[in-house]
Amino acid sequence: MLIQRPTLRLALLTLAAVLAPASSWAIGPLKTILVGRNPGPVVVNPISHLVYVVNRDDNSVSIIDSQLLTVKTTVKIGAGATAMAANPAANLVYVANTAAGSLTGISGTKVVGTLKLNGTPVALVVDAPLNQLYIADAAGKQILIFNASTGAPLGKLSTTLQPTALAINLATHAIFVACTGSSGSVVVIDGTQNQIVKTVSGLPTGNTTISVDPVSNVATLASPAANIYTVINAANGYAVTEEPADTGAAPFATAYDPGGPGTFFEADSGDGNIFFADGSGVINFGNAYQTHESGAGGFALGPTTNQMGLVYPAGDFAYIIDLLNPLFDSNYHLVTVGLHPTGIAFDPLTNRVFITNAGDNTVSVLDVSAGVAVPSYMGNFDNQNLQFNHVEANPATGTVYTLRMDKLFAINEAKAEAGDDGSAKNTAGVTAIPLANIGSQSLVVNAATNKIYAGDDQGAFYSVDGATNTATLLTNVPPNVRIIALAVDSAVDQVLAYDVNSGNLYMFDSATDALLKTVPIIISSSAAVLVDPAKALAYVATTIAVKVVDSSGTIVTSIPLTGQYQFSALNAAAHRLYIGVTGFQVLVIDTNQNAIVNTIQLPRFGLLSMATNPLTGNLYIGSNDGNGVTHVQVYSGTGSNSLIADLSSTDHPELTDAQSIAVNSLNNTVYVGGDNGNNTAAAAVIDGLTNAVSALPPSPFETIAHALAIDFGNSLLAGGGYDYTNLWPATSDVTGQDIVPIAMGFQGVKDAQTIATNPLFRTHNTTPSVVITATSNFPQNAAALIPKQAFYQVDGWQGTWQAVKLTPQNNNTSAAKVKLPKLATGQHILYAYASVGDIATVQSQASGGNSPVISPIGSFVFTVEQ
Repeated sequence: MLIQRPTLRLALLTLAAVLAPASSWAIGPLKTILVGRNPGPVVVNPISHLVYVVNRDDNSVSIIDSQLLTVKTTVKIGAGATAMAANPAANLVYVANTAAGSLTGISGTKVVGTLKLNGTPVALVVDAPLNQLYIADAAGKQILIFNASTGAPLGKLSTTLQPTALAINLATHAIFVACTGSSGSVVVIDGTQNQIVKTVSGLPTGNTTISVDPVSNVATLASPAANIYTVINAANGYAVTEEPADTGAAPFATAYDPGGPGTFFEADSGDGNIFFADGSGVINFGNAYQTHESGAGGFALGPTTNQMGLVYPAGDFAYIIDLLNPLFDSNYHLVTVGLHPTGIAFDPLTNRVFITNAGDNTVSVLDVSAGVAVPSYMGNFDNQNLQFNHVEANPATGTVYTLRMDKLFAINEAKAEAGDDGSAKNTAGVTAIPLANIGSQSLVVNAATNKIYAGDDQGAFYSVDGATNTATLLTNVPPNVRIIALAVDSAVDQVLAYDVNSGNLYMFDSATDALLKTVPIIISSSAAVLVDPAKALAYVATTIAVKVVDSSGTIVTSIPLTGQYQFSALNAAAHRLYIGVTGFQVLVIDTNQNAIVNTIQLPRFGLLSMATNPLTGNLYIGSNDGNGVTHVQVYSGTGSNSLIADLSSTDHPELTDAQSIAVNSLNNTVYVGGDNGNNTAAAAVIDGLTNAVSALPPSPFETIAHALAIDFGNSLLAGGGYDYTNLWPATSDVTGQDIVPIAMGFQGVKDAQTIATNPLFRTHNTTPSVVITATSNFPQNAAALIPKQAFYQVDGWQGTWQAVKLTPQNNNTSAAKVKLPKLATGQHILYAYASVGDIATVQSQASGGNSPVISPIGSFVFTVEQ
């Protein structure tokens, strides 16, 4: 086996990544959380949204809610804790109390047991599929094996030398034990038999970290004392190759990233290099990210956002680095954190990083959601008629639609991302669908039928087939219609269209486009149609009243307004409808009573936009104060609807405008876009919990984000501009080449209540069943790396994920049938991810080691109908 170390920083990435736009976004502390004294090791249990922090001077663990960013509780543990491991499948976290010689088990927020080990535990690793926990006992020079759920002892194995770190090959269930003493060694344990199968001796002393590629069965170790890193090829007779590091490099941590071809990372504390190499057996440690900072003390990988993080205790800062071409300085994010940062861990489901600060007893929380923009070229419109720009997304197909002038543009997100080569006027993934007239007015997507409906201001109303991108002019409405408001009632699969010329609400069967009912409302110069599918009610807001219409076309009631209608937003989950009217007021309507229950008096600002957050209930109002200052005001959705925050562009220059507000309730993030973007901010990002504001940078070719839309299937944000629609994917890797090669699949289980299975699963069953599948596409050992467990949740990532065991179906696919909880009528999304065995571990106070080998989160869009 060959190790090469060129002096130049080379790239393992494709030309698409090399030419990727050098845009950057700011990462700053989201919140600082006070914990116990001298916090150190930290691990995340993603399914329960809990973060566990060891307070070394208190002999305790602070348990943090990763959504609310508060300490839920603090539990006592044994003395001198230095190592931790998480077992999401069993909802357990294990803490090795080195000084006390014991192990503490924590389930959720409670200690469920303590094992007296009569040794010195310094490292842990869990094999979730085999339900076995391995503990490195340094004093006893042995590995202790326990049942991971009950704590029952399963055996002990001598290592001869002192064990310091553990790693597991999830394909073979082999445990690799790094040992040190007068020399070094690696002991390999067969986890299926719990027997030692190989001891590789004669290695450098001082090995502190080890990681394994389950695809190629190659392991890497680092020894800062010997200034050497070592590669062991277990697939090639455990062949050993050693490579001295540069003088003073002090390699302190290794980790394996399962994305794409699989990549090893080796971090130096002395010279600021992080080398990376594929796992094929020909290791090239010449590829390096260079921070030019010495003194790194913690290291972790974020597989979901394709990032890595390092903390620097002496400098009180951290680096978050996007795992793209290292030649781009924009991929390096320097963040000031607390005093003496020590530990670091990524939460793969919330896109947050948790950093423990030993010097001031805090935890710094960073939002590391990706911000690379993919510019999708639509055509040179010379900046005409920007106000007629409309953007919507179909989460079932991964398609964004931009209505502009006389064309509807269908943007295939995956093709646009893969085809982004950094060049201008790149139409990869973009299909232009011609319409008859110039003057777009309204746009809506019905995922259930894969149809898109578009209205203009010159008598045309279109139904567009999303499968063929063919537009059909609907002739069952008067020829002079001007459809200015559209909505979908997913409880009955209807499309609702308001015509400003006649004042009628037209109700269509979306399956056939047949006109079901014409409902006279009132002629109104401005209007909106909002639908609550759980009630199967539509709210038609006009200049003088809100008409409440049921699915049969009957006007249930009329709610008079105290001023002329301007803006509206509906929070169906909280049963609140908000209507902005003249007089700088927002009327709060209780949709259970269909009556005004409160009035919010606004400052005398010009209203621009309005949106609600179903997760928090908060109301967001965008405005301009007439002096060129943009405001986004945050009001409580409960009680007296009090003002929570007034975020202005004076204090937050990222708020360049507020023509559009989009809320992603899945991750509690609010996006604000407009017509005045610049080279640093195309849109603003507001954290829904803390109201922290940051910038979402533009692509090189488009700074405007007049209209925003979110694809809730994959949390992609789209912003329509002058000549491009910018796409902001949820990962920093826009090429898709570094995604963990596990594919998620879904199939609704057909029963007597099933309405349709194509293009979308539609049912009358309020507790439908869905088969979740996971397919292993690893280039080697695909059969051995079949996912063994999945975690699922409906309509959001805020609650606890439900674990389910996957059963192998063939050589590379496993599956499970799950029955969903009772659901309201309307559109829903089932989210799920799979794992070959989740791993999150801290070894003897050193971050690095093993990272979760989890799939991208898949989504399944379906409707429950009346």
